[in-house]
Amino acid sequence: MSGDATRARTDACGVAGRVAGSEDGDPALERAWDLRQDHPTEFARAVGALPRSPAATLLRGRLAQARLAWDDALRLSMEAERDIPDGTRWHARALEIIGHILVVLQQDDAAVSYLAAASDAYDLAGCQIGRASSLQNRAILGFRTDREALPMLLEALELAETAGDDGLTGTILLNIVEAGERLGMPEPARQAYLDRALRLLRGSWRDGYVKARCFQADSLLARGDTEGAARMLRDIPDPSTIATLEARCATACTLAELALRQGDPERGIQLTRACLGEQLPAFDEQMVRRTLSRCLEAVGDLRGALTEARLSADLHARQLGENASAKARALDVWHRTAQLRRDRQRQAARADRLEQALAELRAAHERIRELSIRDTLTGLHNRQHLLEVADGALADAGPQRPGQVAMIDVDGFKKVNDTHGHPAGDSVLRAFGQLLRSHLPADDLVARYGGEEFVVIRPPRPAPTDPRDEADAAGLVRDLDGFRAVAAGTQWRDHQGEPLAPVTVSVGVALITSPSLEPALLHADQTMYAAKRAGGDRVWTADGCPQPAVSPRR
Repeated sequence: MSGDATRARTDACGVAGRVAGSEDGDPALERAWDLRQDHPTEFARAVGALPRSPAATLLRGRLAQARLAWDDALRLSMEAERDIPDGTRWHARALEIIGHILVVLQQDDAAVSYLAAASDAYDLAGCQIGRASSLQNRAILGFRTDREALPMLLEALELAETAGDDGLTGTILLNIVEAGERLGMPEPARQAYLDRALRLLRGSWRDGYVKARCFQADSLLARGDTEGAARMLRDIPDPSTIATLEARCATACTLAELALRQGDPERGIQLTRACLGEQLPAFDEQMVRRTLSRCLEAVGDLRGALTEARLSADLHARQLGENASAKARALDVWHRTAQLRRDRQRQAARADRLEQALAELRAAHERIRELSIRDTLTGLHNRQHLLEVADGALADAGPQRPGQVAMIDVDGFKKVNDTHGHPAGDSVLRAFGQLLRSHLPADDLVARYGGEEFVVIRPPRPAPTDPRDEADAAGLVRDLDGFRAVAAGTQWRDHQGEPLAPVTVSVGVALITSPSLEPALLHADQTMYAAKRAGGDRVWTADGCPQPAVSPRR
């Protein structure tokens, strides 16, 4: 299953019989390993108390992985894999953890090799649960089609059932449900798998059960089935009673989304604000603030909704940057370590392999850099990149050579999401971003600012030499009013190609008369909201004057 409810246990290997290797079966090491999923604080404390050993090094790598410190996770795991004897559970675990990290780093071929090696190593160590976990990982992380993955999942299910690990059995069942749905498995069969999965998780892995329920409810809400989602969440515990922050935040957001659909946004506000009373990881805080923003908007607190949306966008941008940096360092660790391994094995081909590894590293860094400045949904630049490059683009801005900035908001976008579901809203935002980018000159900076808000910056243009060009010196209003007309006349469609109601935009435009973007952006934002309050589907300037509609340029 691609959701968090499954991925949280994909590296499971329960306690098996003692096999070769002095550390296999060590009670302190096994206790620490068993804490890694549901008790992160206790896991960190247990790992910190372990004496130095190769297995303890692997556990420190697993702890770094949980904290998204990919460079430390890869370095420690590869050091442990090198030092732990073959034929032991800990060696198999090391191979599997390295495979997981390489999946995140998009080193697909290497990841598949490590996951396959882990499966063989669990067989060698006689660890049946590890073998089941490894088969599941190879099915869902090994870049296989659903038709190829399903037999592996069924084999993993048989092993997990025989070993009596209800938590692992439940997660494998959820993966079978998801793969079966895409392959057209009959509804009664899928429902039977799902009911059994939830029953097993409820008795063996409370947080996994809660997250699985929420994941299923999110899918139902995305399809517009509010009643089905309510039934799925009927016996979900209060978020305040859930042990781990990740599960607590996911539960609160799902319950808040349901409350929003049921017309009780105040309940959603209460649930999400309760989560914000704690120190949250950036990803969870971003998710909670995004949900809180939607609830505040529903009760008419637009200022509060905008504040939360911007905080969520800031967290997302910062997380992208930090994650990209950690991944770049991890890729460096991976390539350097892999190079040393290859050097030991084939010294004669060392120079050629080093050149290839460095080229791959440069390409990976470039991919990471590009991903860090792009909005993943629309493909436009993201807010972080816009703010980083704005000063350079506006260095020459002044009263005689002003730049221009526009804040653009999709009118009634919440209605699209509420009526047709988030996939339809995502489809509109993707098409909207492409249309906006295609309608403006290539040197305009165009970015998704957050949610359904977009920003355009037009840097100062050279002074016109021909009087006939003077009308173009500040032509962003004209261009965007043309875009507005095209957007209003476009037949928008959802993710399944079904037609949607017309989508319009509200636009605020301001001049930039100094190298600082912030004052002009604030004016454009205020102007955009004034245009929206006036009914939307219009372009206004910061002096408060509505702009007449024009025909789009051809």
